[in-house]
Amino acid sequence: MILLAKSARNGGTSLRDHTAQVILAARHIASAYFPPHQNSLAQRGALLHDLGKAHPYFQERLREDGDSRRDPFEVPHRHEISSLLFLPLFDEAEWHELIEMVVAHHKSAGSEPNQTPGRGLLDLSEGYSPRAVFDRHAEKWADWHPLVFPILEEFGINPRLISLEEARAAFDFALEHCEAQSTQLGRSEWRGLLMSADHLASALEDQTETRVERLFQRPDLAPFIDRSQTASVSLYPLAKKPINHSGKHTLVIAPTGSGKTDFLMRGCRTGRVFYLLPFQASINAIYLRLDTILNQNSSDKGKTDIRRVHAASQIEIYTGGKDNKEPLEEEFLLQKHPGAAIKVMTPHQIASIIFGTAGHEATALDVRGQDVILDEVHVYGEQTQAMVLNLITALTRLDARIHIGSATIPTALREEIVRRLGGSDAVHFVRLTDTELETYNRHTIHRIADETGGREQVTAALQDGKRILFLSNRVADAQERFLWVKNSFPDIPALLLHSRFRRRDRAAQERRIEEFDKGQGPCIVCATQVVEVSLDISFDTLVTDAAPFDALVQRFGRVNRRRTETPKLCPVYVIAPPDNKNKAKPYSLDVLRRSFDNLPDDGQPLMEVTLQDRIDKVYPSVDIHAIDVHLSINAEGDAISRLLWNRPRSLLLEALEIESVACILSSDVEAYRTYPQGRTELEIPLSWNTLRPHLSANEWIQLKDVGHNPFVIPETLYTETLGLYLKSDGQRN
Repeated sequence: MILLAKSARNGGTSLRDHTAQVILAARHIASAYFPPHQNSLAQRGALLHDLGKAHPYFQERLREDGDSRRDPFEVPHRHEISSLLFLPLFDEAEWHELIEMVVAHHKSAGSEPNQTPGRGLLDLSEGYSPRAVFDRHAEKWADWHPLVFPILEEFGINPRLISLEEARAAFDFALEHCEAQSTQLGRSEWRGLLMSADHLASALEDQTETRVERLFQRPDLAPFIDRSQTASVSLYPLAKKPINHSGKHTLVIAPTGSGKTDFLMRGCRTGRVFYLLPFQASINAIYLRLDTILNQNSSDKGKTDIRRVHAASQIEIYTGGKDNKEPLEEEFLLQKHPGAAIKVMTPHQIASIIFGTAGHEATALDVRGQDVILDEVHVYGEQTQAMVLNLITALTRLDARIHIGSATIPTALREEIVRRLGGSDAVHFVRLTDTELETYNRHTIHRIADETGGREQVTAALQDGKRILFLSNRVADAQERFLWVKNSFPDIPALLLHSRFRRRDRAAQERRIEEFDKGQGPCIVCATQVVEVSLDISFDTLVTDAAPFDALVQRFGRVNRRRTETPKLCPVYVIAPPDNKNKAKPYSLDVLRRSFDNLPDDGQPLMEVTLQDRIDKVYPSVDIHAIDVHLSINAEGDAISRLLWNRPRSLLLEALEIESVACILSSDVEAYRTYPQGRTELEIPLSWNTLRPHLSANEWIQLKDVGHNPFVIPETLYTETLGLYLKSDGQRN
């Protein structure tokens, strides 16, 4: 009988093959993370980690594809606990490290008192008894444990029969070790290594040996140096600013369109790069930019390994226009795994290192000692801003080199960031001179009283042949304005862009917005704040809701973005803030009012040299929102979570308002179940706050154990041009 490691639904991989694949991955990952003498120990942990899957109950479940049932009052079976019974075959001097690799590579070893008990070793031992847990995992021991001997022998371990008494002694040793570790604080790097190797091998399977060779390669960033040498200093002044590595970290404050991305990439010279952006919708744009610069003229063998990470995974985008369906070459299976030369993502994708959620050890290993770019660090709400500041603290403790770019940043926030980076001596601070800033005076400011005035201005600009960007703070408002545009101007090209599209539909919208940007004649794009960062677009004029001052500056940067040697001014129109707090959401009404009041007088140009004073009036102090209850790090950035434990992610969803829930249309259910590699492009990201009313009304069901466990949305609530259409956030249409 062939022992299985995966069910037929998940590929039917044999235990021998999966073990070989994890050993390969562990060897490669350990060579990047650990000293050479520890590589063989990492491989032995990989050999041991899944041997418990030979247990007859587990094999029965796999062959029944997970449908078999047992008495619910029996002790649950965890294959990693059965794996620990093979410890007597390994050198006892290595048991501590082997236990850390094996015992919690799927589940946390235990649960906090206020949590629902999990299925870790400590949970089960407390909920039942150590004797009951051992008996459950050693059932029919004499019959099944010899079945793994060929695997052990193939990978360098001399097998022998293990008595039940030896197995019990190994179990007791592991239990005592975990109990002792639960009183210690920190991260288990051994657990992180095995989790990385296991997840990577599970994704790559028989491609593991060839794919891992590309991992942990430093990117060749010479093209950014070449670009700086040929760039026009009058148009891109940052191109000629020197990179000074006397400071470990970099902080650059410069207007949009001044070349911040290139400057930040030039500063990353010694490690792999994590490029962090505020919005998921910005990930594709910066990914395409980096791919074009680094890989356009490279052979397949010389291509830089660039990946992007969305909340739920990657999305397919295409190389050309609407008729070109050739996908960009991207390592789909490697997308969210460690070792990328460059990884484009949001801060939420590495936030586990400060919250202690599942996989935090693996994430900490991957980012340790690398280059991290934080683009537009100020563009966050209160809770997420606090998260980013704590991330900076943790990343410095992990010896990462941090490079921060921003168009505007309050002085108080800048000083707090510099403090967390280790003080001014540790930071290379770059900003443009007043003379250089004067060349970025690109906009005249016009105040509009209300929505009616905003639509009148849109009408006038379209009649004048202008290309318009009409920006909303909320998705429902953007959709309503788009419908008004389509009804009022049916012959003028119009586009809607926001976060609640299927990922493949949003990719199509992003391709179209580039066509609108480059086209001639009147057109209009209705959008939300997803266009604020990294989309390299430039329109003739802007009509926007009032927003925080720093966000307004980002929005203004989408108009007259591509400067010429002869400067010109283009108009931007800002609608006055609403009259109550609910209408102001997702922003603070007080911040909106202060931001609106600190704009120049109506019709006057916005002078770049005045931005710092204006933004400091809006944000005179930095108010770090308290999220300490969620943190697993202390003020110095050291991990304070229990070893081999992690916290449930659900604690953070509301606090951080992350778009973390995947939804799919009812018509996509079959495709989602059937084609794993196409799942992500069918998903619509939502926040819990938007989803909750539909769950309480039992309107939307959830698919369990498929992909990212998406909720199913009625077809009537979605179109490819409008996206998910709700009457307002959290309300059914």
